[in-house]
Amino acid sequence: MPNRLSIFSSRLLASGVAWTAAAVFCIESWCWKTLPSKYFSHEVDILLYDLQTRTYDADTIVLGDSVGRQLSRYLAGQKKCDFIPLATNGAVEMAGQYYILIRYLERNRPPSAVILLKHHVLHGDMKRVTTENYLQRCFTRWYEMLSMTWQSQSPSFGLRMLSYRLAAAKYRLHLQKLIPGLPPPETGGNARQVEERLEVLEKTPPLQQLMKRLFPSDLNSISEYYFIRLLSLCQQRNIRIYYIPCPMTNSTWTRYKCGVAYARLVRRLQELSEDFPVLTYTTEIRDYPNGWFEDGIHISAEKLPVVADDYSRLMTELMRQ
Repeated sequence: MPNRLSIFSSRLLASGVAWTAAAVFCIESWCWKTLPSKYFSHEVDILLYDLQTRTYDADTIVLGDSVGRQLSRYLAGQKKCDFIPLATNGAVEMAGQYYILIRYLERNRPPSAVILLKHHVLHGDMKRVTTENYLQRCFTRWYEMLSMTWQSQSPSFGLRMLSYRLAAAKYRLHLQKLIPGLPPPETGGNARQVEERLEVLEKTPPLQQLMKRLFPSDLNSISEYYFIRLLSLCQQRNIRIYYIPCPMTNSTWTRYKCGVAYARLVRRLQELSEDFPVLTYTTEIRDYPNGWFEDGIHISAEKLPVVADDYSRLMTELMRQ
């Protein structure tokens, strides 16, 4: 009798596991078939879906952060420049810019030129509060996860990305809205939660410290690594790349131009242009009155046409070199 009971329990357990696995498979299949075309959390979601489902075949594309997105979308909308704006935001850092270009090339011929409109191209180690939402949640192809996990030197970083391979995890906020009786999803953290998250991100776990000692890098940041990968990809495909820093407020530029970061940007771009002849750049950062910016970073709607016209001329001048 004990043996029969044991066999029955094992079969029941196996049956339960099988039914659970089948249920998960069905739910995941339905989610991936239904949700990607209906629910978008932000501009990165929209762009990556478009890159999977549309064909562009443009001669020039624009990558960049949220200020680059402002400028490029305005110019494209006004038909003042002939390019396709694919800029998203700064949270994806250079890793995201690199993988966006790779995804673009999967369905389109190589463009003649890529314009990169971005602040601080050499800065960023994927440790922002917004990294999970814009980078780990969105770029979950196997090669993307493996590369970023290795560069972050953090297994937990990769495990978080792996969890977003599940549609139920990636679209959980949207699913919560669909299920009656559940409380509304929290879409943002309060100041204390953000502060706690920053404290966690600033700490270096023991394993990560060991990895840095075993595999030291002479690069300044993870973003610098992916910037070089972007340049290498453009070199291989014979794509010209034009780097233009985004504008700053007068007060920010006054501080920045005297700092170590700007001096290194100037020196490093010169070095990289020698290694990658496809790179053309300017270190002339346009600055405007503080009042022209709505939050110290993004250009106000009133002044956007003026700044965009300046950048249109700058792009034209740079691409003639």
